Amino acid sequence: MKSPLFRSAMVLGILLLLPAAGRAADTPVVVNTGVGTALTVPGSVVFTFRKAFTGADVKSAVEAAGAFTAEAQQALRSGEVQPAVVSAVPPSVTALSPAQVWAEVRAEFLMATMNTPSTGPVQYGLLCDKMSALAAAQGATLEQPKLLPPDRDLTADAAVAKAVELAYSQAEAVAITVRSAIYAVGSAEILEVAWEDQPAAEPGEVPQIKCTARVRMTYTLGPVE
Repeated sequence: MKSPLFRSAMVLGILLLLPAAGRAADTPVVVNTGVGTALTVPGSVVFTFRKAFTGADVKSAVEAAGAFTAEAQQALRSGEVQPAVVSAVPPSVTALSPAQVWAEVRAEFLMATMNTPSTGPVQYGLLCDKMSALAAAQGATLEQPKLLPPDRDLTADAAVAKAVELAYSQAEAVAITVRSAIYAVGSAEILEVAWEDQPAAEPGEVPQIKCTARVRMTYTLGPVE
């Protein structure tokens, strides 16, 4: 039994068996959208600390925010686990009266040692505990950590390739149904490449992050040889 997705693709493809713009009226095409995903282990994790400051005026609130970012960065650099990158976002003025300023500090840690199935999850948990303790000591809010890929382009390329493969497979099924064959690729468009910065709900020994690509392909049909 064919899946609803397959049947939908067949219907879509048949409906789009139209002459391509600017081509001869007897040259049909199939336009199809494919979606592909690729998984990768995280390359690094980013923790973000945020804290609001108020004061009699904006100047004093900005000064307090600056003192926090300096102290938080020093605490991160002198901690037991050394981050690969520590950075601060310039103070953001969110209100004038009463004055309110937000400060933000980010710490990025490499995940190489935390991608080992036997000890990695425990090490990652300990790192999260240390960051939570640091945030509490600084009176800051710790945002949900964000996982980053080790090679963004490589994983995105794999997702796009899978999307193109699926689009072709479905278009080929449409071509066979109408007793034709795919003759050439008329056009290819990447509609979207989206990343998830939280662990994917996928089986595995260590957390993985997902990249999803969506493409639109136009295929020119020809007679079966």
